[in-house]
Amino acid sequence: MKEKSGSAFVACAAVLVIICTACTRQAPPEQHAATAAEKPGPCDLLTPGQVQTVLPGASAGMTTHSGASLVEGIDAYQCSYVNPTGEVLTVILNVARTPDRLAEIAPGSAVRENRRRVDIAQEGWLSTSADEVKIKAVKGLTVFDIDLLATDASDREAQLMELARTLAVRIQ
Repeated sequence: MKEKSGSAFVACAAVLVIICTACTRQAPPEQHAATAAEKPGPCDLLTPGQVQTVLPGASAGMTTHSGASLVEGIDAYQCSYVNPTGEVLTVILNVARTPDRLAEIAPGSAVRENRRRVDIAQEGWLSTSADEVKIKAVKGLTVFDIDLLATDASDREAQLMELARTLAVRIQ
């Protein structure tokens, strides 16, 4: 019974990613081109081989947001990967344009109280349940999140932490 419940959860998560992708506001082409020229897209930060260490059979990443966020002075980038079984890996980067803006996106007390401190970048935080592993970390003016939704996500915690360390190295 638990296996069916976990599979339903993963399937629902995959559908949610697809729906959110369809609803995401895209930047005008000229703005998107300027952003892409300045830095790699969120799906370019990890190789397919690196992603597949955590999410076997993952499709090519799909950029679901790239550019200005709802908060002035913060740019947001998101890439989602899905495999044939409906498991989802999401990478989100929030980049502050100035140090004072970083305070608006830095991990707060809720993260510190509910997650375990881990050695990733300048500051890393981890939470694990049976079907979800979340990592939040800070490097420079970037706060990044990596979230794995899979029926056996907790068994892949070590691989996800290694992927987060790789991502931290790639972030400028």
